[in-house]
Amino acid sequence: MELAQEKGLGLTVGNSTLDFRQIIAHKNELVQTLRDGLIRSFEQQQIEVIRGTAKVVGANEVEVKTAGGAVRKKAKYIVIATGVQYKPLPPIGKDKTIPASSSELLDFQEIPNSLLLIGNDYVTATFASIFADLGSKVTILCPTPRLLPDFEEDVVDGLVEELGMVDVKVMTDVQVVGASRTKVKYKGEKGDKDDKSEKGDKGGKADQILEGSIVANLSDQAGNTDELGLEACGIAVKDGFVTVKNGFETSMPSIYAIGDVTSSPWRLSHKASEEGRILADVLMGNKLSMNYTAIPKIVFSRPMVATVGMTETQLKDRKTTHRVFRFPVARNSFAHVFGEIGGMLKILAAPDTGTILGVSVIGIFATELIAECAIAIKEKMTVEQLARVPQVHPSIAELLKDAMYAFHNQVEKE
Repeated sequence: MELAQEKGLGLTVGNSTLDFRQIIAHKNELVQTLRDGLIRSFEQQQIEVIRGTAKVVGANEVEVKTAGGAVRKKAKYIVIATGVQYKPLPPIGKDKTIPASSSELLDFQEIPNSLLLIGNDYVTATFASIFADLGSKVTILCPTPRLLPDFEEDVVDGLVEELGMVDVKVMTDVQVVGASRTKVKYKGEKGDKDDKSEKGDKGGKADQILEGSIVANLSDQAGNTDELGLEACGIAVKDGFVTVKNGFETSMPSIYAIGDVTSSPWRLSHKASEEGRILADVLMGNKLSMNYTAIPKIVFSRPMVATVGMTETQLKDRKTTHRVFRFPVARNSFAHVFGEIGGMLKILAAPDTGTILGVSVIGIFATELIAECAIAIKEKMTVEQLARVPQVHPSIAELLKDAMYAFHNQVEKE
């Protein structure tokens, strides 16, 4: 309602309030509805669901500890898809409380006044945007030189600027050495007025304490393999992650692993789902493989950020020649209808063939734009081919068409 008033859209409302507990209750209802639908789908396909804690006890057998006792199941193939857990951080002195997890952030009953997020990935940026919009003062303690290191640098710069407008502070190259529920201890330069410095080390940096209402650890992760008994079965595990080769094969021929539990650098649910589908086909005798370049990556921030294919940095590192083209979201009529005209679309293409090598988006409906670009990357389409795909008017998809045509026309004139 406030957004409508601010943008002069002719809608005037009285005082409004935010019931955060009701928001969380609604979220939980939606999650339960989706979960129930998934279980019904399993039942219709005669897929048995056993609730409990599983352990691999042989090349073709697992044991599940359930409320009613241990159950053993044999199968031709076993697939491990147990996901990840965040590595614990050292405590601060005698304070043994631990930071919140990403799951806890989704179940808060009150909006924290201030929130300290330890991390640098899309999960970190998404939560920063959500809680900043809800009114929390958010600080990101990023362990790398920049936030979202695997996204386009200029696109991330745009996001950081937008986050700054809602008072999100991004601290980069931060070495966190301890954390509790409300404090973070890290190595930093002396003199930051927001921090409480302790004795500095020999390198000239001080152990500093940053305090907030809540601290969340969204940094280092390890695979959920502690109780699976994999190493006892001869399956290679490194830092908690299952070692795989040729896509999904473990060191045990009948056992496979997909998703976050593998050493793949991207923790994405849609990537894991696609791996599951590909693996199922492979086990049925079809010759398929994953095209990881075509997996889109998304930050559900405001504005949204998305990317697929290669980034400019990756192409430069590989010494791959390429053309770069940027096109503003403000050129799209549909974006003006929604009053969201900030952002851009960035396209990377091969100079000789025009093949699209990568696309990044910051702005409204980035999720929808990047989905179409993923098809283009997977099918190795050229800029001209994507430009000639008809799009609905008015729509955000026209932004993609107009950008591709503008890129193609620029190349033709050179």
